[in-house]
Amino acid sequence: MVINKAGLEQLGLLQAAWTITNVYLKLILNSMSADFYPRLSAVSFNNKKTRKLINEQVNVMLIISVPIIVFLMLCSKLLLTLLYSSSFESAYTLLNWRTIGIFFKIISWALGFVLLAKGKGLLYFITDTSFSVIYLICIYFLFPYYQLDAVGIAYMITYISYFIIVYGLLHKIMQFRWQKEILLSGVVCLILILGTFYIAQFTDKNSIPLIIVCLTLSSTYSLYKLNKVCNLKTLCTNIFKNGKK
Repeated sequence: MVINKAGLEQLGLLQAAWTITNVYLKLILNSMSADFYPRLSAVSFNNKKTRKLINEQVNVMLIISVPIIVFLMLCSKLLLTLLYSSSFESAYTLLNWRTIGIFFKIISWALGFVLLAKGKGLLYFITDTSFSVIYLICIYFLFPYYQLDAVGIAYMITYISYFIIVYGLLHKIMQFRWQKEILLSGVVCLILILGTFYIAQFTDKNSIPLIIVCLTLSSTYSLYKLNKVCNLKTLCTNIFKNGKK
């Protein structure tokens, strides 16, 4: 579709933006599937334990992902130039739209695993198929107005839609709800991401102070939340001792 509507050069820009974000996505999602899915399957018969585990997992995913999402947005032009060339710099807007979608994808994946763990394979297949259909429809109707950026915008819209669908299904199947702390954390993270998106898209690209502020805020918040999950001082001490051994 992109080749037919915009040409091979635009497809190259799309591939560049996709590759950068996919490296990050694989790191996060592969780790989640390897650790989270077995633990989820073990408690899938107990809705209370399942709800608790999902909230804990999403909390950790938010803590880990937000600083990297902020970094990807703020340094999108630099990354495209360093990893490819200056001619790929124009794909930064596409990359930034897609990066917002990544935030919702990470949360949605954690919820989607529950359908598999509970043996709802057909329902999982239907939701994934719905994702593909919504994605293609969004690209088709947005492309005439936003060109290549439409692919990134469609990615964001589709994962927001997918998140709403999966959350609604889990609420019906197992009365799933977010814990207040996780909900507040999610709102804070989303505000940080949207604020960073605005800075990356609409402010002077050389506004170093704003970039430093965004990176500092996101990193500080994540470290603060991570310290509540596991004592960072103790963790670092253990790592240092094991390293010496």
